[in-house]
Amino acid sequence: MEIMYWLAINREPVAISELREDVISLISSTKLLEALESLLRRSLIEKATLTLIEKSQTVALFTLQPVVMEYVTDRLIEQVCIELNTGRLALFNTHALIKAQAKDFVRSSQVRLILKPVANTLLSTLSKKEVESNLQQILSILRQKSPLRPGYAAGNTINLLVQLKSDLTSYHFSDLAVWQAYLQGVDLHNVNFTRTDLKESVFTQTFCSIHTVAFSPNGELLAAGTASGEVRLWRADGQQIFIRKGHSDWVRSVAFSPDGCTLVK
Repeated sequence: MEIMYWLAINREPVAISELREDVISLISSTKLLEALESLLRRSLIEKATLTLIEKSQTVALFTLQPVVMEYVTDRLIEQVCIELNTGRLALFNTHALIKAQAKDFVRSSQVRLILKPVANTLLSTLSKKEVESNLQQILSILRQKSPLRPGYAAGNTINLLVQLKSDLTSYHFSDLAVWQAYLQGVDLHNVNFTRTDLKESVFTQTFCSIHTVAFSPNGELLAAGTASGEVRLWRADGQQIFIRKGHSDWVRSVAFSPDGCTLVK
C-alpha cells in the first residue's frame, strides 16, 4: 500500500525516479519496479510512456486507476485522521499530504482532495484549539524522540496548521525534519527553524536549498543559510536586504546576538 498511497498523493503519472525519492524506506529501484509490475498485473495502476526527445530516451510513468485513486485517497485521509487522534503516527510520517514543489495545479489538487479533507475531518470532532494542541504535541514528541529523523510528520503538521489558518507565531520547529512544507505567503513571525532540515520546502521567495534559518530577537529580520554557502537576510515585510557568499559549501547554522545587531554563521 505504501506505493499506492504515494501514487494517490502525486495525482498524476510519475516516473520511478520520483517515487524512489518520495519513499522513505530503503527500497531499491529493482524492488520498486517489481512492486509496480505486480500492481499492473492486478490492473490497479496504469502505465504510460514519455519520450524525452533531447535524450532519445523513453521513461515509464505510473499512476492509479481513477476508481482506485479515489478509494486509496479516502483510505489515506481516514488513516491519517485516526493516527492524529491517537498519536500513533505511521502514514503521517511516511507520506506527505502535499508536495510543496509540485506543479501548482497538482499541489492545489492535493490541498483540495487530501489536506483540506484531513483538516475538516479533524474539526468535525475536535475544536480548532484542540487540533492545534494535538499538532503541537506531535512536534514536541518528534523533537524529543526522533530529532531530524527523516520523515514528513513535521512538514505535514505545518501544512495542516496553515490550512487551519493557525497563528504560527512562536511555533517551535527546531531540530526537526520539516519536509515538503509549503510556506509561500505564510506569516512566519518569530517561528523557530533553528537546525531544521527543510528538504523540498518552499518559502515566499525561491532560492537555493536552505539548511538553517533564524529570526532576530525582535522578530523584524529573518536570516537563512543556504546549500551554496550564502547567507541571506530579509525584513519582516519580505524584502530581501542582504546576500553574502561566505562559504564554498553548506551554511549549517546562523544565529543573532541577543541585541539583534550581530549575525553569526
